[in-house]
Parts: sequence; C-alpha cells; structure tokens
Amino acid sequence: MKQSDTTLPCLQSLPDGSLSIALYVQPRAARDGLAGLYEGKLKLRLTTPPVDGKANKAVIAFLAKLLRLPKSSVIIKAGLQSRSKVVTVTGADFEEVHSVLAAHLTIDSAEEPHVGDGRRVSGRSRRNED
Repeated sequence: MKQSDTTLPCLQSLPDGSLSIALYVQPRAARDGLAGLYEGKLKLRLTTPPVDGKANKAVIAFLAKLLRLPKSSVIIKAGLQSRSKVVTVTGADFEEVHSVLAAHLTIDSAEEPHVGDGRRVSGRSRRNED
C-alpha cells in the first residue's frame, strides 16, 4: 500500500515499510536547507558543490540529521548524477517524517529574508531621503 499526502507529494510509503522522498537538489547554494516544493519534489539547497559525489554525501548527511537517523538509513536510489533524486529512508515512521518535513518547510518559508537572497526586506527605499 502506497501512502502519500497531497501537501507533500514527494513523500511516499513503500510496500516494504521504507519511505521514498523525491528531491530536487540545488548545489552551491548560499546555505543548506529545505526550500519548499519544486515540480512536486522537495527542494533541498546545499552549499556543497556537485564534485566527486560530495553533494550526494551532503544529501544523505542533511536528511539523516534532519530526521535523526543514522546515515545508513538514507540511500539515494536514483539520480546519483542528477539534481532530481529519489531517496529511500528506512527505520522511520511516515507520520514522523511527514511532520518533520512539513514543520521545516513552514519554518523556512516564515523566516526573515536574508541579505542577497533577492527578496525585499521592506517596502521603503534604503536611500537617505534628506
């Protein structure tokens, strides 16, 4: 039985009890973190460059830390040389993973804008209007 959620279409429960997460990875980002959904996939920003498998290792490390699982529980099943990846997570409950991902997506979208990320900080100009 496949279990999925309309708010997180990237997360599915597989018949063997493991979970599947569809990712879109943006390497060489300004900071690590989740950045919402992109074409139905969970967008993951990483500062690591996509060289010599470093970005793939960073994907595993980031998700393992986020979900509080050992790195051995997170396996990239598809997309080793692509930005679009499918990751399998073992030893985790669907509801727990869903709530962690949903909470981090809510937190990340509610954060204050960072300098240089392209968003306006306020409606006023920063110029001195004397």
